Amino acid sequence: MVPLYMDPGSAWNTVAQYGSTVKTMAIINPNSGPGSGITSAYTSGMTTLDNAGVIIVGYVHSSYGARAIADVKADIEVYAEQFPLLSGIFIDECATSTSDLAYYEELYAYIMSMPGWEYVVINPGSVPASGYTAAATQIVTYEDTTSGFASSENPSFATSATKNMYAMITYSATSSSMETAISAAASKGYYGWVYCVDTSASGNTYGSIPSFYATEAEYVASL
Repeated sequence: MVPLYMDPGSAWNTVAQYGSTVKTMAIINPNSGPGSGITSAYTSGMTTLDNAGVIIVGYVHSSYGARAIADVKADIEVYAEQFPLLSGIFIDECATSTSDLAYYEELYAYIMSMPGWEYVVINPGSVPASGYTAAATQIVTYEDTTSGFASSENPSFATSATKNMYAMITYSATSSSMETAISAAASKGYYGWVYCVDTSASGNTYGSIPSFYATEAEYVASL
């Protein structure tokens, strides 16, 4: 599950290159959302990803349930109208409490009503209340340092049968710690989606892909 928070270019081409090596979901993020709409560069870049079999979802943020839901839906509508190769939406800054669940259930229903869309990925970055499984197709239950993943909280409601639902995204990785964290994800038994990047939490953490991306793609494919 690769956040591609940079304009189309060499990083996108690398992700596409390894799309046949490992099942990949790319999160595109033109401008903390769809911006003013699709450009020729995004049309070309998304076509390259799609031709490689990469699943593409569009980024929106929800400010932990504080952002007006109409504004989130407006971003989703731009994606639906102007980004034809999308398969769904990635909702960042997701809340975790039961009191906010209805907000995300409404967004889930709205996204899944779009023709051809089948993915609603939410990113609380930690384990949310169990009810959130009804508001997502995938949940990022860990977004933090690579070194901290192995000892992180396990979602008690996850099972090996539903591992396609759970994802981890980590930063501050080395090639070695990436393999350690992804091995730990495999050992936990319910993480179907993983990603480790070598940048830190400061600045645009996902403004590049890791220098070891090829190694990472091949390692995930080997598990």
